[in-house]
Amino acid sequence: MPKTKSSDREIAHDYCSCGEYLYSVTEERIRVARGRRVTVYLKKRELEITCPHCNKEIKVKF
Repeated sequence: MPKTKSSDREIAHDYCSCGEYLYSVTEERIRVARGRRVTVYLKKRELEITCPHCNKEIKVKF
């Protein structure tokens, strides 16, 4: 399985209330290529992410 680049893990500009940047490594993604530009989309419209700093569960909508 290929390694996940940090740009593929980012989910937007969402931060936890403690200030930690939220990302998800486990969600499935769809890659769409147009010419040389590749865009990565998440399959789900809503994610539940656990903050790595304070262990708080946060729902993120797109």
